Amino acid sequence: MLALERKLSGQDLRPSGPVRITTTDTLGAILMRHLPAMRAADPEIEPEITISNTMANLTRREAEIAIRPTPAPSELLVGRRVAEIAHAIYGSRAYLGRRSDKDLSAHDWIGLDDALAGTVIAGWMRQNLHAARVTCRVDALPALRDAAIAGLGLALLPCYVGDLAPGLRRVTPKTLAEPRSALWLLTHDDLKRTARIRATLDFLAKALAAERALFEGKRADATRR
Repeated sequence: MLALERKLSGQDLRPSGPVRITTTDTLGAILMRHLPAMRAADPEIEPEITISNTMANLTRREAEIAIRPTPAPSELLVGRRVAEIAHAIYGSRAYLGRRSDKDLSAHDWIGLDDALAGTVIAGWMRQNLHAARVTCRVDALPALRDAAIAGLGLALLPCYVGDLAPGLRRVTPKTLAEPRSALWLLTHDDLKRTARIRATLDFLAKALAAERALFEGKRADATRR
């Protein structure tokens, strides 16, 4: 039934009507700042935004386009790899002012609970911080960022989160070789030729590509704060 609905939706000829877009809690703010230009370019398209950190809402037809950070998207979906996502280690100025340990495992760290156990950040922490002291655990990346700002310890964050956070700075100027992920723009194969979906994908691909320096940790001011 869902496949039939998608095939019928794919017969739209002009870019008009609602487009259901899902993205994560950390990417939502970046998406929002591009929506005015999208509305100006295609005023008959009505974006409907859902903030969710799971892919289920796209595969179950609860959304038509997903903007997701992932090393490898589902084979059920098609899309475009928009940018690499780099990560770095961040701490607050206050925390780094009182802790100058060279050994990362000697620092306090903010950990992740089971809700984020499958993320590349959790995998890196399991591999590299066996003996580190964890001061608290959080279930969302905005909370990880906020705990680091509060001075609870170091946090591994995507650069598009950490580099924009006031009060945080990188512990080392360069991004880490691992973990790596990618930003994907995804939809269903039988929707990709729908006029409103195609127009939205084309616009978002250009808009997000313009943010590539932020996603890849290459903003000129990223290491000078």
